[in-house]
Amino acid sequence: MGTSFILFFNHTSEQDKFNENINLITQNLEDKNIDLDAYVDISLKQIAALISDSKVIANERMKDGNTEYHQIIYSGKQGKFSLIFVQRCYIVKKESVCNYIYC
Repeated sequence: MGTSFILFFNHTSEQDKFNENINLITQNLEDKNIDLDAYVDISLKQIAALISDSKVIANERMKDGNTEYHQIIYSGKQGKFSLIFVQRCYIVKKESVCNYIYC
C-alpha cells in the first residue's frame, strides 16, 4: 500500500488548527482474490481499529457514470481533533484505489 499524493488545504483562520487534506492511496491486489465488497469489509475493520471513537455515518455503493465505487463517511478522533472522513474505494485493474478526504 502506498500514498500517491497528499494535498493540504490552507488554514481558513488563526483558530483553524487542522489542515484539511486529500490523500490518494493505492494497493496492488493482483495476487489477492479481493473484490470491492471484501475491500470495504477490510476498510471498515481498519476504521474501527485505527480511528478513536469511530462512527460510520454513511456506507453505500455509488456510481459515477460507468465507474462503481463504495463511499464510507465516518467520524472519529485523531489526537485532539474530532474529524469527519469521506473515503471512496475503487477497484481499478486489480489495484484498489482509496481516496480519503479528511474534513
